[in-house]
Amino acid sequence: MTRHPKQPHPRAPKSAPAARNGPPEVQETALVLPGFEGIKQRLASDSDPVRIAALSEALAYGREGFQKIMEIVRTETGPVQWAAYDLLWNKSDEAVKQKLVKYSPLRSQVGADYSKLRDLLEAHQWKKADLETRRMMLWVAGADKRDSLLTQQDIEEFPCTDLRTINKLWVQHSAGRFGFSAIARIYQEMGQNYALLADKVGWREGDKWLGYEDLIFEYRAPIGHLPISWVVPNSSVSYWVARFAGAGWGLLLTRAKSCNL
Repeated sequence: MTRHPKQPHPRAPKSAPAARNGPPEVQETALVLPGFEGIKQRLASDSDPVRIAALSEALAYGREGFQKIMEIVRTETGPVQWAAYDLLWNKSDEAVKQKLVKYSPLRSQVGADYSKLRDLLEAHQWKKADLETRRMMLWVAGADKRDSLLTQQDIEEFPCTDLRTINKLWVQHSAGRFGFSAIARIYQEMGQNYALLADKVGWREGDKWLGYEDLIFEYRAPIGHLPISWVVPNSSVSYWVARFAGAGWGLLLTRAKSCNL
């Protein structure tokens, strides 16, 4: 895996332009209505920081405030939805948390849209979800513009926010059977030995490394069996024996550990 000189992340968002008409906090707090009407006014603001600051105050208004925050969780994406979700999750009992799971934020540091991956995993279309995972990881790293392979630098600098989102989706929709965190746990149990990992998760049977079409894209697959195709060259069949496969997994699972998966 080639390492290139450090460059700005290809998907990094551009800095927002400076405000021209004074501090947004001053503008947004002018003429604010009292009580819950004022809270709703601030929640309708164009400023994310103003809206986020109003969330905890809304919760103090009981059921009415809860429903307003839940509306944001259900209908929006982005930082305000993330903050609303976290607030409700931290303040709710298990029954409410079960309802919240389906609206779990698809966070991204670089503006990636994981809704297709979520939908495929919800439908248990494991193979399509595996290939979508590969597509999204290449996009996030900017590797889709190159040779469709992740470099060492790509993996070492892969955004933790995005790695957590991809992993969370796999874990949630497989009841913990699949996902990078499941693979990482087994990798540690196997003494960080790639061959033993492959035996344990079903990528190898005896001395035979399985080709992609021989994998089990079903819930009954061994724990840690998926996702896998992020490391696959498009033209490869038995890609596990490629020289970079073990090294690539080592790099990714090290990144997973540093990202606290």
